[in-house]
Amino acid sequence: MAKSSRDHHRVSLGAFARRMLTPAQMVKAGVFFLADDGPAVVSVLARLRTCQIERGATELKDYLAPYFPDQFREVYRQLRSQYEWLAQRWQLTGATRLDRDQQVVPTIDEMRPLGEALEILTRKIEALGQRRKKLEARQGELEHFEEYVRALAELGLDVQALAELRFLHLRFGMVPRENLDRLRTSAQLGDDMVLELGTRGDRAHVLVVGAGGITPDLDGLLAKAHFEPLRAERAVFTGSSDAVRQELAEEEATIRSELDDARSEEDDLRREHQTLVQDAGQVVARATVFAECDGAMEGRLPVAFLSGWVVREQLPELEAALRREVPNPVALVHEPAASKDDPHPARSRCRRYFSRPPASSRSMAHRATTRSTRRWCSR
Repeated sequence: MAKSSRDHHRVSLGAFARRMLTPAQMVKAGVFFLADDGPAVVSVLARLRTCQIERGATELKDYLAPYFPDQFREVYRQLRSQYEWLAQRWQLTGATRLDRDQQVVPTIDEMRPLGEALEILTRKIEALGQRRKKLEARQGELEHFEEYVRALAELGLDVQALAELRFLHLRFGMVPRENLDRLRTSAQLGDDMVLELGTRGDRAHVLVVGAGGITPDLDGLLAKAHFEPLRAERAVFTGSSDAVRQELAEEEATIRSELDDARSEEDDLRREHQTLVQDAGQVVARATVFAECDGAMEGRLPVAFLSGWVVREQLPELEAALRREVPNPVALVHEPAASKDDPHPARSRCRRYFSRPPASSRSMAHRATTRSTRRWCSR
């Protein structure tokens, strides 16, 4: 009796293994439906994971034209663009996951308010970004001027006295270190002077003294040397080095405080709106399933058509789901059984055990399949 039981389990296990390792037969199928029911049809295909979508048959090209709702495409693209920018900035990409029963294509009315809310949020963050960019640029300028003040004090130059000489023109700036010697030599030929005040990385801080003002010849020479002028601080010309340093230090402290405030504001926005962005990511993921049918969906209004490959044994389940969940009548047609020699695609029955888990922020259309040129209309 025990031996009979073991033999029975051995046979059952062998049959199960053969079934799981034998590719499921697929047939070419097509779905005709009212164009307005497109999202409902694709939602069924996505949840059941039964259909491998592809472009329609060439013999139908005289009867069907590419069809996809323009308004859905526009609203979807706007929402996706806003979401991806925010998700990347806040490092939320990949945080969205959908369960199988959540695969329902959203409506335009569901996507549009989210897109508008994200657009307002994006404008606020961009304004903060521009503000931080200006503050950081000013912070860099102040650091450069501190270098100038220190260098001028070490050289013992009376910049105030030089600035009062009407026939001289002073200009602060930076040049690549490799160009400095040539610039200095060339400037001397025109009775001009280039003083090196210090270096930072591959850049040299310089003070250009134009003996006859800034002439076209000197301007051209500076341009060839890739001179980058900096706006000179009035205090550099009028105050003592200690007073100038104090003034620059006070402004630097103010800028640091304003930068901290700007960062805190964005942190507050993230805490307040992170759930909104994640919800938008869920909607984008659900909409992507339908958006990726753009180019594959064809029709002649008011009827639309999708075609692809379906596992033969899942045809009854698919037909029942379409009849149950799509508001208007749907026609599911498929080819007769293929011969053994017909090179139709096959799908592994145990794909769930051997394939990688789906990417959380992308639809099933981006996942690898046994036929890489096809697209699965699901996640």
